Order: sequence, then structure tokens, then C-alpha cells
Amino acid sequence: GTPMPTGRWFLNTCVVDGKIFAIGGGSKFGETALGTLEVYDPVTDTWSAGSEMPTPRQKPASCVVDGKIYVIGGGEFHFISGYNYGVECYTTVEEYDPATGTWTEKSSMPTARSFHSACEVEGRIYIIGGSGSCTFGLYKNPVYEVEMYEPATDTWTEIGIASRPMINSGYAVIDDKIYIIGGELEGYDDRVDVYDPETDTWTRKADMLLSRSEFGCCVLNEKIYVMGGYHEGLNSDFLDIYDPANDTWTAGESMFSPRYGLSSSTVEGKIYAIGGLFNYYAQGSTKLEVYCE
Repeated sequence: GTPMPTGRWFLNTCVVDGKIFAIGGGSKFGETALGTLEVYDPVTDTWSAGSEMPTPRQKPASCVVDGKIYVIGGGEFHFISGYNYGVECYTTVEEYDPATGTWTEKSSMPTARSFHSACEVEGRIYIIGGSGSCTFGLYKNPVYEVEMYEPATDTWTEIGIASRPMINSGYAVIDDKIYIIGGELEGYDDRVDVYDPETDTWTRKADMLLSRSEFGCCVLNEKIYVMGGYHEGLNSDFLDIYDPANDTWTAGESMFSPRYGLSSSTVEGKIYAIGGLFNYYAQGSTKLEVYCE
């Protein structure tokens, strides 16, 4: 597909009315966070500029409820040396209305975090996992609290505790169940855990084929697709496909470009894998690759 105008990693993407909104991220390892919002139209294969996000940030989480985009948490990374950098995490919540191109500040999340998951179930947004602020090195301060946001009332509730550290994991929702996949803390994880908001319970499922973090993850035809990511010092181009109906994983066709820190979204039966990094010292990627079953 047509490359994204602004190369970046640790961005978020989400879909409203058939268009993909690419939000925030960073242009390069250790560089300042971006407030950039760019909109991709799959029908015309073109990009356009949206309104700048008031609070620039890398690795926030985003979710769509009733046609509005909620960007939650994230933070600013501070380069230290080598492969080490610290992160200042935010509680900031901002709502974007694509119809008017306007941003509105909402009630802050109770717990500051980045590298977390935001999942919509029945009009509520569930925030799971992530890392709190760290002064040296990432992933040293896992957040276990599960918090729920109700856009209708602009209120937050703490509802439970995650079953494990879930930092830089993939996430997806099928049948009102939240799937949290992989991630990292001291090493790379291949675990799959399912959260049922109705009963506040966790269930473990079949492990992913390759342990990794910082990958793209989305749903197509009631299956979960995991692409790219980072594993033991190597970028991945692998595509793994999970079928919840029989709790099995299969390998799909690899991406053209191995990368991590990318984001992915599904529109009209196609998966769009956008942005990311090829290595720590590269500029953020503008790549857009499209997958069809």
C-alpha cells in the first residue's frame, strides 16, 4: 500500500467508518514522542492529515466506542545509553471525534502506564497490563491492575488483577472475551490468556508458536492474526493465526519486511500492517503491507 507519510513505531491504529487512524508513536529510538494523526483510506489507497493529538506520546492504547477514538496512557521515552532508556508514563485520556476533527480531554486513567492493552466490550473500555514509569530500562515496573472506563459517564473503575505481567502484549476481542497474547518482562512470552469481563476470570489457552512482543495483532473472520514483533534480539516477519474455536495456532504467510513496534487493523476482510522499526537505530518505518486470506 501507499507508505504512511510519517515514519514511526510504537504507534496505535484503529478504524472508524472504514478508515484507519494512525496515532502517535515515535520517529526513532530515543526521540521525542509524536502527536501525529494520519488517516488512511483503503478504498483510494491514500493518506490525509488529521488534527494533531494534544498530548504527544509513544505506545498509548486506543479504542473506538460509538464512532469516537479514545487514546489512553502512553508516555515519553528518554534515551540513556546503548539499548537503555527510561519512560515517563501518563494517565492522560483524550477523545477524538473524526466527524469534527476535534480532541477533548477526558477523566484521567487511575494508573499511569504504557505498553498496555485497551479493549472495547459492550461499550466499555478495559485497560490491561502495561508498564509504569521507569528511570532506567523498560519493562521493570509491570502494572497488574485491570481498570474499566465508561465513555458514557466518563468514569473509571478498578475491577481486577491481571493473571501475569502483560507488557507489550497483543490484544483482541472475540465473543466479548479479551485475548492477551505474548509480551515481555525479563524474557519473551508465548502465553495466551483470556479475560472474561462478565465473570472477572482468566483462562489460559494454547501458547503462541513464537514467543515475542511489540507485534501487530487483529481479528479477521473470528480468528486472531499476530504479525511481526521482536524475539530474542531479532525482528520477526512471521504471521501466526489463532483459532479460538479449537484453541490451535497455525503459521501463515510471512510479511515482506520483518519489523516490530508496528500496529495493525482490519478493514473489509483485509489486514493492514503499518509502521514499526527494522532495528533500534533506524528511522520509524512508513511501510504499509496488506494481507488477504
